[in-house]
Amino acid sequence: MKIRTLFLLNWKSFVRNPLVEQEVTIRFVIGVSVISLFSLLYILGLFLGQWATVLFSDEASPLKIFVYSALLLLAVDFVLKFLFKKCDNSQYTNFLRFYNSRKSITIYIALMELVNFWNYYLLIFFFSYLKNIIYPNYGLLTGITLLFALYLTQILISYRIRKIKSNRAEIKFISGFSLNLFPESILSNYLLLNVKMMIRSPRLRQQLFVYLLSAAAYLYFIQNKMLADSFLIQLVFTSFFFASFPMLFNQFLFSAEASFFDYLMISPNFNKILTAKFILYLPIQVFSFLVLLIVLPFTWEAFIKLTAILFYNIGVITLLSFCCILFANTKMDLFGSFYKLLANTQSLQALIVLFVFTLSISLVILITLLFSSHVAICFMMISGGIFILFNRSWFNYLYKCFYPNKYEKMEIFRI
Repeated sequence: MKIRTLFLLNWKSFVRNPLVEQEVTIRFVIGVSVISLFSLLYILGLFLGQWATVLFSDEASPLKIFVYSALLLLAVDFVLKFLFKKCDNSQYTNFLRFYNSRKSITIYIALMELVNFWNYYLLIFFFSYLKNIIYPNYGLLTGITLLFALYLTQILISYRIRKIKSNRAEIKFISGFSLNLFPESILSNYLLLNVKMMIRSPRLRQQLFVYLLSAAAYLYFIQNKMLADSFLIQLVFTSFFFASFPMLFNQFLFSAEASFFDYLMISPNFNKILTAKFILYLPIQVFSFLVLLIVLPFTWEAFIKLTAILFYNIGVITLLSFCCILFANTKMDLFGSFYKLLANTQSLQALIVLFVFTLSISLVILITLLFSSHVAICFMMISGGIFILFNRSWFNYLYKCFYPNKYEKMEIFRI
């Protein structure tokens, strides 16, 4: 098979697509977005020299600044490509039966990587620094060499990411989530199911990346004392820090499992799935609490405040956010493309989770304004403890509300 044939087939599949008008519109929007992103990155790159004086010492050479900055951003590039970059080789499977097709497919994929925008955004970011700082101090040859090395490294990262995702795609999704691996422990199987979904699904990996990014931003603000010492400010931001992980994933409750929901409904002890998710969220929130104890100066007053906020987030906000299962009316494609995932947002469930968080925090703020922060702390401690103690009753109530409509949900999820 010739490489030209692959390009011709790709062009014909695009032109003959019955939704070609929509495809052109989508690609136009994506193109405008990429141009805007590149323009923003170029503008940000103009300030790289100023940021370098903050991150590095004033005596650091421009070449050292470039190498350290490039290594840091290449690590970020690897994470971003692993989470968001689409690398689907399954479309070339049918061509493997032709003579000498594997070599042609490999060359075709390599040529497509050369013009992929994922391999250019760091070049745009560093271009002004190379032109204004590296070129006057080290010469044209050094600047071009560094630019080419950066471009080549990005291509190698893309190749490695494609290799990883191709190997992972060979594993069947349902077989990896089989609940019959350990029939003696259903709860542990559901925990394994949730962990595998977070690792394998591009959409859920995005949520994990968002959580890590927001947590890092919050810890940066705390470390640099950029947040006010007001109790209400600490309540809002610390609660979001504790509750962001369950909030980000609860907005996809049962919508993420929709692809194999029929299988879950006939599995034993289906009502353990919410308990497994709650157990999964619990250590994440406790670990966040321990991190804050290390980062913040220790006082007994701060310890009691953090403990009360932790109890309130685990017991009230997290458990109440599970009620979004009653509004799961959309099937989420766990392995869809990035742009398809953006179009398939779980807006209703996300709004329910956000409403629960807002209402719960507003109630504590109201108690603080009407009485005092000490009364609010007691309220959070008591209400959080009660919800934690009676979490099984709450989950049973949710199942009782969900079961009458389970067949209707199954019909929706089969679409």
